[in-house]
Amino acid sequence: MTAVLTFWIAIGLFFTSAPQQLLMTEAGQGGGELIAGAAVQVAFNFGNAIGSIVGGAMLTTFSMNYRYTGLGGMPLALLAVGLLAFYSWRCETDTDAIHRLRETKVD
Repeated sequence: MTAVLTFWIAIGLFFTSAPQQLLMTEAGQGGGELIAGAAVQVAFNFGNAIGSIVGGAMLTTFSMNYRYTGLGGMPLALLAVGLLAFYSWRCETDTDAIHRLRETKVD
């Protein structure tokens, strides 16, 4: 069961990176593709660093009790959902990049 769950967690972690980079290069045609691709990796590494800091702070706060480390990520997850909802409401429009993505055929 541990091997199966580890496999599914790895798929969930790394399944999003390649399509995200593809979307960045498709949306940024005409300049900025490399910066957009690098920004994905920068954000991923920044997330890892923040997660380590928050997890370490939770372990220090609760005297190395591993049961509470997930509680430290809850405010960050709620903030991420709130920012995503705000971005979707405020910034998502019918842009040219969306039309190009709809026309992309994968065979």
